[in-house]
Amino acid sequence: ARQGGAGGGEQPGGVAVVLRAAGAARAEDAVAHRDDRLVRCALAAASLSDEPCAQFEALRGFATEEERAYAQFLVGGWQDLRARDLPEPYRGVVRGGNEASQNREIGRIEDPVSRLVAAGAAFRAGRLSPAGVATAIDTASAQGFRRPLLAYLNVQAKLAEQAGDTAALETIRRRIELVSQPLPD
Repeated sequence: ARQGGAGGGEQPGGVAVVLRAAGAARAEDAVAHRDDRLVRCALAAASLSDEPCAQFEALRGFATEEERAYAQFLVGGWQDLRARDLPEPYRGVVRGGNEASQNREIGRIEDPVSRLVAAGAAFRAGRLSPAGVATAIDTASAQGFRRPLLAYLNVQAKLAEQAGDTAALETIRRRIELVSQPLPD
């Protein structure tokens, strides 16, 4: 279809094409922002940040079922989650059943960032065991990720304190102090 354009001449597509292009651009922007916000939410989970996934929530209406499931996983809302709706690395964690098997599945995730994301999601769900905390510490330490390392060391310190394990608590506190030191220039 041809529509009249500026100056009265006919232009292919005219206003309709411009409007479709603008709509497509907005849709592409929404997808890009949605993906970016999910990545930020995942990284916040990986480092045990208190930052909620509120930015993603603003775009939830544009999200796919899988993206909504992933967001729910990241905030620790594991009830009613279908493992098949999650990205592959996290399916075994949710399918794992009990806490011990879920934490073993976290340790089996090959990608270190994905492993930390799964640990953070499990923490938020109240399902991260002391063994899972140790896995997250080892992962963050091996990768040189200071923020998640400090976050999981602090969780480990709280667990040692709750258990009355003063020797472990002192060791963990020394490690926290060492990791907290500013990096040399």
